[in-house]
Amino acid sequence: MPWNPNRLEQREGRVDRFGQRREEVRAVTLWGRDSEIDQFVRDVLFRKAEQIRHDLGIAVPVPAGSEHLIEAVVDNVLLRRPTGQQLQLGLATPEVRSLHDEWDRSAAREKENRTYYAQPGIHPDEVLRELEATDHVLGDTAAVHRFLAESVQRFGGALDRQRSDGIFLFKPGDLEQRLPPEAGIKFPARVTFVKDPDTEAIYLGRMHPIVEETAHAVLGRAFSTEPGPFFARAGASFTRDVAVRTAVLLLRIRYVLREKKDNFAEEVILAAFEPGDGSSVRWLEPLADRAEAILAAPLAPANMPLDERRDYVRWALQLLSSRPDLFKPVLDARRGEIQASHNRLRGILKQGDIEVRPDGPDILGCYVMVPAGSASR
Repeated sequence: MPWNPNRLEQREGRVDRFGQRREEVRAVTLWGRDSEIDQFVRDVLFRKAEQIRHDLGIAVPVPAGSEHLIEAVVDNVLLRRPTGQQLQLGLATPEVRSLHDEWDRSAAREKENRTYYAQPGIHPDEVLRELEATDHVLGDTAAVHRFLAESVQRFGGALDRQRSDGIFLFKPGDLEQRLPPEAGIKFPARVTFVKDPDTEAIYLGRMHPIVEETAHAVLGRAFSTEPGPFFARAGASFTRDVAVRTAVLLLRIRYVLREKKDNFAEEVILAAFEPGDGSSVRWLEPLADRAEAILAAPLAPANMPLDERRDYVRWALQLLSSRPDLFKPVLDARRGEIQASHNRLRGILKQGDIEVRPDGPDILGCYVMVPAGSASR
């Protein structure tokens, strides 16, 4: 038997994990009935661990740095005791009491932490609301799939559906040389966007190296001096999804979070506007949802001359540069949403409110959608 119960916890954890189909798994520990060392480990260490697990409902590891103490106890109590001395006389040595006292203190600290972080005032619907907002910003599984499928084609690669169960064959094209060697991926690779423990296909989530490197490559090309037609940050197209010319902007907004010590943050959002009265504009709401829907709409087959595309982009950029105040509705809306989200979480944690102050924004991309079959309206 190992002297440290932490090792058995780790061993059992290898079967108590995602993908385990059995509702109950039985863990068996073998120990020698005629082995005094095994008996000592069982009585002094494992029974203590089980008692703490029973009291708290979780396992509390043997305190860090106790390995040498355990070895000293075994050495003093078992290996150097006089012949014939009963084992039970060694179970209450100063070393054992010291180990158990430190273990009890660790358990008490863990109980306090669990009480603090349990937060009975947190409601599941509030947590779900914040998680959904995070997924909307970072992108869900469908967004990752769509991004990779559209991006890899621009680098001469492909994402081909291999089977009807969500398995694809990923051919990286020029992206292959960007992937770190330590990723250990051989191409073409079988990939999936749905976690499934029964498949050997590579699961591509937001943080997978393939997805991260593709995102870096797209950004690098888009912000280069010669991005090329597949990575342009400005353009204009005909579509049947709008009634009047509509500009979709990719904006970077910076924020100051005012509290005891100011913090700084930034975000990138999409927003769309139509011409208003005079030199005003009308922002389409909800901001990100409406802008995403316009960009995702099918384009009309008609080609737009290069000069006309430039005129539409110039119209949008000159209008905004001459009237920086036109961004105020967007900044006010984002400030309110971010401040409310922060303060909801801070209220749960019994912390004070913060004030959010926006600055900017910077225009990272400008795309003008023009009604199909119309002149400049």
